[in-house]
Amino acid sequence: MATADLRATFWYFKPMDQWETIKPYFIHAPSKTPIPGYEPTNEVSAPIDNISVKDIRETPDLLNLDVTGFTVLRHDLSPAQDEAFWAERYHSSKYQEALKQFLMQSLSAESVTLLSSSLRKRDRDFPRYTWGTSGGNQPIQGVHIDVTPKYAHQRREMTLGKQEADMIAGRRFQILNVWHPLFGPIRDWPLGVVDSRTLSPMTDLIPSDSIYPHYIAETFNVFHNANHQWYYVSNQMPDEILLFKSFDSKPGVAKCCPHASFNLGLENQRPRESVDTLVLVVYAE
Repeated sequence: MATADLRATFWYFKPMDQWETIKPYFIHAPSKTPIPGYEPTNEVSAPIDNISVKDIRETPDLLNLDVTGFTVLRHDLSPAQDEAFWAERYHSSKYQEALKQFLMQSLSAESVTLLSSSLRKRDRDFPRYTWGTSGGNQPIQGVHIDVTPKYAHQRREMTLGKQEADMIAGRRFQILNVWHPLFGPIRDWPLGVVDSRTLSPMTDLIPSDSIYPHYIAETFNVFHNANHQWYYVSNQMPDEILLFKSFDSKPGVAKCCPHASFNLGLENQRPRESVDTLVLVVYAE
């Protein structure tokens, strides 16, 4: 299939009158311990078909975090094909420190703090549900952004502590997503990102509570907008990091990138395995 002909389906948040008075939420709790009186989620999404997805490789001039909100970095962290080794390494302090140092150097940042990391291995029978299955971390089909500006500031204070957060209050900080596959080339459920310039934040985004046992995060769900231009990295390899924004405190630059996984429609492909990491980046300025 030629890149110019690539069309895909993305699951967008469904516009409904109830969102005028009710806030969307998603409860992240074990299925055996639900919260009494609450459904696991009240979020409603729907598929939008025939959406154009362009290949980042054919438009390298778009690789600019402050313009489009995304870029691709090559790293030298020596990804391994052995799944057990790779999964263990991703949760090791040695790997995390190497990733932090790599990002600090690549971004000319003062500090990088890892906030969360998810290893995703697609089940053969995925997708069962829009947001994945209960059998482990699956590719996420729902178009979303991992933090709102409000929660980005809260997360900075939660992570650094109030005293340090107050000390660097005037400095630029970002919350970035680091995504790449564990093997390649990846041809099964790759990740797509939206060019930030084609986003209309006032009308496209709706805050949603992500409820965990010990805290409540706030993310953005995304309504469909025909102006959204989607991109992906064709045949992405493990040493290619797709880096994109969830938040940036600096005025006048790209702020965030909606993103989601999508089905390429290719048969007999090895199910995707990937790692996505959320990081807090602080600059000296």
